[in-house]
Amino acid sequence: MIFPGDRPQEFPELHEETEMRMRGDYIFEGASLYVDGRKVEGTIRCESGELPDCEDHIVVIELEDLPSIGGLTIEDINVVADNATMHLLQVQNPQGLFSNDFPFFVLTESNAARFGNILGRDGTIDQQGGWRANTSAGQVSWNGEAHFTIHQAIDRQPWRVSLEHDISVREGLPYSICYSAKSSAYRYIEVNVDTGPGGEQPYTGLVSTGIDPEVGGGVRNIGVSLNTEYRQFHHRFIANETDYTARLTFNLAQNVNDVWIDNVGVFYGKDCGEP
Repeated sequence: MIFPGDRPQEFPELHEETEMRMRGDYIFEGASLYVDGRKVEGTIRCESGELPDCEDHIVVIELEDLPSIGGLTIEDINVVADNATMHLLQVQNPQGLFSNDFPFFVLTESNAARFGNILGRDGTIDQQGGWRANTSAGQVSWNGEAHFTIHQAIDRQPWRVSLEHDISVREGLPYSICYSAKSSAYRYIEVNVDTGPGGEQPYTGLVSTGIDPEVGGGVRNIGVSLNTEYRQFHHRFIANETDYTARLTFNLAQNVNDVWIDNVGVFYGKDCGEP
């Protein structure tokens, strides 16, 4: 299994759904699934393409049933839902070796944020709601969602095309970034909360796992792979310092494929709510 992005992998959390989207490589037709060391029924397919050559290495694994026994109860881990039990998934190719263990979580109930959107909006993205865009290598159109066209890919400076909004965070508190996004073809984007251009250390990342020592401490961005259909994304983080003039950013200039972003919310706690 491949763990994408700079920061620690955000593992699937399942309640009633049994489908997990992840990156995987060298997975062949007829591969078997194991959960907590036991063989289980389910399917493995490419999101687009045919095994083993999935586009952008994105695979979809669907279990016939969620595990009802075993697992490890999770308590007081900032980047995992409170009512979660951890299980371990493995894939075995026909006549092949086993993959590494891939953690996923089963929730006893569906979760929702107890407080409203910190951004103070209904999820609509326009220039009236405090949103702004850096379009030095592209352009943006606003129609309740933000549609970015990237003219030049600048992998080392992905902020050359970005969506931004001011935000206030307090040290040690948990937050959730929730949004919908899609692209004109498979591609990757980065999401971050940082100090912005002001202060003593401009553009310093504020996203932490809350685990000491910090896991992935040398990096600061969260990332996701997009496809041509809107998907809902959810990132948890712990603010590593208090900043009342911080900013939420979506950095998009890694690739020339168009990006659409909508329904953005930032919520106090571990869960998403209505944007």
